[in-house]
Amino acid sequence: MSFNQSCYGLKINGGIDLIYFYFGLVNSVQKFVTSLSYGAVFNTITKRTFDELFILLPPLAEQQKIAAILSSVDDAIQATKRVIEKTQRLKRGLMQQLLTKGIGHTEFKDSPLGRIPKGWGVKELKQILKILKDGLHNVPPNSQKGVPVYSAQNVGDKYNLTGQPSRFMSEADYGKVHKNFKPKIGDILLSIVGTIGSASILTLNGKVSFQRSVALLRSNQEIIL
Repeated sequence: MSFNQSCYGLKINGGIDLIYFYFGLVNSVQKFVTSLSYGAVFNTITKRTFDELFILLPPLAEQQKIAAILSSVDDAIQATKRVIEKTQRLKRGLMQQLLTKGIGHTEFKDSPLGRIPKGWGVKELKQILKILKDGLHNVPPNSQKGVPVYSAQNVGDKYNLTGQPSRFMSEADYGKVHKNFKPKIGDILLSIVGTIGSASILTLNGKVSFQRSVALLRSNQEIIL
């Protein structure tokens, strides 16, 4: 194999366990990147800087014990990931079956979306939505506290917004930008910039707002669940 200039190749001297060095190296580089970029993506690490990174070096026997413990954790993480991936594949298959063929139907008809159960209908979203809006295009000045403003990165868990809000706005600014429309429990949030198509159902009590990377959909619940 070979590699290009976006990688460094390392060959260690004796006296250090390879797997321990792997974990120690990852830890050291991550600390360095975090210290310089405050968690943002850091584009380049020079060879000189890389040479001068520190790594803790316990006795070899302790290195091997530490490496074994961390390797066991990694193995458990990989096993969990495989279970999650298998479950996600099962869910995708179930969604495809249930949302297009339903449960127990024997008679089907043609539709704009292909063959569907005879008793089903098809509607455009505009026929079942009360509101379809994207988030703020001109976000008010950031505030130390107040109303949380979320982005597409917070969308994806069915009943929750994940992570911290990207910023806050004052109560006064919230009153101005949401004078004619306020998000409420039961609205569906959809990411429309970056990772497109992640969705959450809004369950938060209190005032919230969203950046333009999020669309808000409010359905007519007399027509659709």
